[in-house]
Parts: sequence; C-alpha cells; structure tokens
Amino acid sequence: IGETHPESAPVFLAKAESVGATIVFADQHFQAQEVSAKNWQHTSYRIQRDQKVVFEDLELAASGPFQTKNLCTLLQAIEALNERPAFHQKFQEPELRQALQNLPQLTRFMGRWQVIGQNPTVLCDSAHNEGGLRVAFEKVQSIMAENRRSGESHLHIVTGFVNDKDVDKALELFPTEAQYYFAKANIPRGLESSVLQEKAASYSLQGKCYSSVKNALKAAKRHAAPQDLILVIGSIFVVAEVL
Repeated sequence: IGETHPESAPVFLAKAESVGATIVFADQHFQAQEVSAKNWQHTSYRIQRDQKVVFEDLELAASGPFQTKNLCTLLQAIEALNERPAFHQKFQEPELRQALQNLPQLTRFMGRWQVIGQNPTVLCDSAHNEGGLRVAFEKVQSIMAENRRSGESHLHIVTGFVNDKDVDKALELFPTEAQYYFAKANIPRGLESSVLQEKAASYSLQGKCYSSVKNALKAAKRHAAPQDLILVIGSIFVVAEVL
C-alpha cells in the first residue's frame, strides 16, 4: 500500500489478515525527495529507506508532484517481490534505472503532468478528484510564482467535468487568477460547458464556453503569450481529447 491513512489502513489490515496475506505500507519505509528537474520530462530523486539513503540520484522519465509517492510505492513493491522465494527473476538496480528512464515507452504512461506544447507551455494532467487536484494546483502555483520572478506570466486553464462528479468540491481548489476555457467532454456523461461556467462563476472563476475541448485549447493558445502556461485538467476524458 502506497500511503498510510487512518481511514483506510484498518480496512487494508483487516482484509490482509482475513486472507493470510502479507501487507506493507510503503511510506512507513521509503521516502523520496526531488533533487533536480532537467526539464518537464525528466526528474531525479534522492531515495531513503528507513532514513538511510539508498539512491542519491534516481532518474525518472516523468515529472509531477505525485511522483515521490509513486516511486516509494514502486520500490516497496520491488522489495516485496524480491523477498518472495517463488519469484526467481530478481529486480536489480541496472534494470530499475533503465526501466524508469524508459517509463513512457514501456508503460504508455501519459496524461499525467505531460507537456504537449511549448511557447506557451501546454501542460495536461488527468487529476480529477479533490486529493489529486489539490496537489496539482499547489505545484502549478509554485511554477507560476517562479515564472513571474523572471517576467510577466499568466495561467490559462482548459477544463471540463463529467456530470456525476462533485464539481463544487473540485472548483473550490481552482485558482481565481487564471483565465478559464470551459468545455464539455465528448462523452454522454460530459457536463455541459454552460452549466460548468455558471458553477465556476460562483467560485470567482471567469471564462468562456467552447463547443469542444480541442476548440477550447485552440482559444487558449490564441490568447496566451509565449511565456504563459496553459493547463488542461478536470477529467481524464478532457485530457484524452488533446493527446
């Protein structure tokens, strides 16, 4: 299990006991710290196990604020597999490094903190629940603060939701200083852009409606300066339409 939460840990522990399964929580043993980001696609991490450094510079062909947790979960899973007598193909450090450096090709990992355009930077992330959006926007705000130190920069957000999600919980987390481009995901469950626009206005989020996600992104590109950031977020289905 990647993270220990007081609400869910007892459920996992009870289930493991009922089926006689070994269980381990990664965050109780592994800690990851971002040490450098070469670009949007490559990030290096320092990894500790029980407060002892086991990797000084573990490079990952991906970025994003959630990768520290993902890496810890991965390393705990590898350790658990390597300890199983029946698991004959042990994972070694060279294979681990090679796999992490080729993550997109090996796993088709996409739509999470993925840059799909430059000048302006177009970043898409499929975070769609309260926890994921909170982490994503904390990182976006940090990026925008850094951008503004080197000159004027604005945030443009292309967004849409499905109609069975708690949109209000999500909209509470969206930054008010961004320019919004509301769109309906091209699926039956897609929330109408006019409905989303109206809901967003009650949270001081201002923008226009567009007939499709692609048209919304085109509009954002027209309005954005080269130094701006365009973020596509809100639903996996919205992100899928621009990839």
